[in-house]
Amino acid sequence: MQHIMRSVFQLLRHDVFYDRRRLYQREGVRELLLRQHKAIFDAIMARDPESARAAAEKHILYARDALQESRVSEQRLEVSLRRIGRDSLAAVSDREAQ
Repeated sequence: MQHIMRSVFQLLRHDVFYDRRRLYQREGVRELLLRQHKAIFDAIMARDPESARAAAEKHILYARDALQESRVSEQRLEVSLRRIGRDSLAAVSDREAQ
């Protein structure tokens, strides 16, 4: 069990670090995430489990949705760049044929 937990921890730590960097690149997201973390902390310190649960749930859902949106944007960018590259190659081929 300890080996499994260490493996899961390493996986989560790596992915969370990468995803956090991706999220922080978006304007205003870092501040919003910090406010969400503070809301969770404040609820825990106030010994208010319902508020802590609600704040944590809101945070997790926001992070999930923001990451999904970020991934979709990255995929669109990759497709656009491939299309631009393909168009550039076609233009070069046309010029060479003339």
